[in-house]
Amino acid sequence: EVTIGPRGDNVVAAWGQVAFKAIGSTNQDLVTVHLAMYDAVMAIARTHQPYAIRPATSGAGAGEVGMKAAAVEAAYRTLRALVPAGGATYEPPYAADLAALPDGDAKRRGLAIGAEVAAGLLALRANDGRATVLPPYVAGTQPGQFRGANPINRIGPFIKPFATRSHDQFRAPGPPPLASEAYAADLN
Repeated sequence: EVTIGPRGDNVVAAWGQVAFKAIGSTNQDLVTVHLAMYDAVMAIARTHQPYAIRPATSGAGAGEVGMKAAAVEAAYRTLRALVPAGGATYEPPYAADLAALPDGDAKRRGLAIGAEVAAGLLALRANDGRATVLPPYVAGTQPGQFRGANPINRIGPFIKPFATRSHDQFRAPGPPPLASEAYAADLN
């Protein structure tokens, strides 16, 4: 557990809450923030494989202070890039968390690692499809077509997956055609 501050808050959990307040429920952005924190902490802890980014700055000997600084810096920089107008949400906890860490080499290296990881992960996720502009949704009127106001997560298929090769890698087969005997049997 990587804790910080007078209450001993878990840094990753605390910055997860900050990210949710700044971003809302945009899943891919929340995932990006958490992956940045994970890779930053793993650059120092080295207990698990990183997701994607191995910073050039050495984390050897940075310890808990370095891990805290790395997690805070990675989350902060990622949020600054993803939600530039959200400074009121993430600037105060950033300043407070940095003030709670003792100055020294471990803090400096942690901050450098967090910055490197955030930059690397943001570069990796650049042009990942999140900026795709979708045409207005028009509900279907034919049998078998969606008739709701707006299907959930229409942008999802356009965004590069984080951990799978494609969005349909594990997709179950669709329903049988409406005019098939299988469909009639299922309906009956």
